[in-house]
Amino acid sequence: REAVALLESTIAAQAEVRSATLEAVAQQLDDILGPDDPPAESQGAAP
Repeated sequence: REAVALLESTIAAQAEVRSATLEAVAQQLDDILGPDDPPAESQGAAP
């Protein structure tokens, strides 16, 4: 039981880190791209 609880908490922690990392990467991309909208081609199917 302890091993399962430890595994579950580890997975949860990894998911949090992954989520925070994705947010940080998205923020960096926003900073790099700046206020100008990228060309329509790079947006793909996004409206």
